[in-house]
Amino acid sequence: MDTTGRLRLVAATLVPALAVLAVQMILFPLPLGVTLQGVIIGLLGALVAVGMALVYRANRILNFAQVQLGLAPTVLAVSLIVYAGVNYFLAVTVGLVGSLLLGSLVELVIIRRFFDSPRLILTVATIGLSQLLGAAALFIPLIWGQQPTSSVVHVPISLTFTVFPLVFTADDVVALIIAPLALLGVALMLRFSSIGIAVRASAERADRASLLGIPVKRLQTVVWAVAGVLSFIGVFLQAGILGLPLGLDLSFTVLLASLAALVLGNLVELPTIALAAVALGILQQGVSWNH
Repeated sequence: MDTTGRLRLVAATLVPALAVLAVQMILFPLPLGVTLQGVIIGLLGALVAVGMALVYRANRILNFAQVQLGLAPTVLAVSLIVYAGVNYFLAVTVGLVGSLLLGSLVELVIIRRFFDSPRLILTVATIGLSQLLGAAALFIPLIWGQQPTSSVVHVPISLTFTVFPLVFTADDVVALIIAPLALLGVALMLRFSSIGIAVRASAERADRASLLGIPVKRLQTVVWAVAGVLSFIGVFLQAGILGLPLGLDLSFTVLLASLAALVLGNLVELPTIALAAVALGILQQGVSWNH
């Protein structure tokens, strides 16, 4: 690719996010600390949005259950910490493995049954799946005889710093580190690993990839597993900052922000989607701060 082509690619990647930030700065100006909080919330939202984009590339559907794929394992991990007294890092590992298994199980048991069905039917199936997983998330605390609550689970590290007008903790720092690393890991997997290259090939032309011997269905299982893990990381880290999200409010808020980022990224451009999600997180904080 020549220099002009590279510049056009960079511009196409940055323009949607820059447009959102321009609206934010003009209509909803923010102090630096609130802007940083918006970046953190946007990075966590980017994990969900990128997971949705991966599913769209693999199945050509909008996955309305993306938030719930991470919510149920998050509620399990938080319940283990709060109600069972399990070590924080052990509970996180359980939640991480649970999200991996949940994403794989959903694809094997539900999504694969609609492999040859019209995409609209499969999209509607994800709406039903979101309700099912949401109910499961509400049921999990009942295992310990507890009612669902918006618990806050903090990283067991003592760290605070102030960026006017907010005080940030270790939860914010961990989110600033883990979320970009997770996004970078997805990018490296898609670009350099044999599985990632096969996923990109099957996303372009699934029928042709199948004829060439690429195991398209197994790759879709991998995609759903990765999407589940990304959603878990985003929702769990948010639980340490804003509290454990229960009910429909968070689902709709995160889902709408993710859909907006997807549209700005043309549904498949992962870097554009991630940057747009961060910009939308800043805009969201701008609206909240000014109103």
